[in-house]
Amino acid sequence: LRLAAAELMQGGTPPRVVIQECVRLAERFGSAPSARFVNGVIDALARRFGSQCIVVGIDSQTTPTGYRVHRYTGDPSRSGDSGRDTLAWVREAIDRGAGEIVLNCMSSDGVRRGYDLAQLAAVRDCCRVPLVASGGAGSVQHFVDVFVQARVDAALAASVFHSGEIVVRELKQTLIAAGV
Repeated sequence: LRLAAAELMQGGTPPRVVIQECVRLAERFGSAPSARFVNGVIDALARRFGSQCIVVGIDSQTTPTGYRVHRYTGDPSRSGDSGRDTLAWVREAIDRGAGEIVLNCMSSDGVRRGYDLAQLAAVRDCCRVPLVASGGAGSVQHFVDVFVQARVDAALAASVFHSGEIVVRELKQTLIAAGV
């Protein structure tokens, strides 16, 4: 894998494609990209392309003991706890060269009851790079809340825009009026 990544990077391949190819190869030859492999990819790509090019996406689940990173979240039959604490992984990913964190809070994803403000605020407290919230938008007020209360830098949403439930122009006006 290291040789494949090095060859792709030397050939001028865009970082996104290098990462996708490395993950594809890791999954082909093993059950999952190991933590050591993922760490090595972050390190190598950050050195080669700069931290501003490295975005680490984290699927995190709220548990009775804190927040846990999950893997294979696109496949319910394989999805599960990765063995990593979310806050510790955020700190490590940043230390390794991540320039942005996208945090998908699984307990609020798709339910349209608002972002997981407590989890996002906890991550914000240990995250010194841009933090993007994902999972939970159901109203314009949810966006105001996540920017003001959790202090995120950006917030993702999809279905509320596709369905027309939230109109982008109205959201922008509300955010401006709220001082965001």
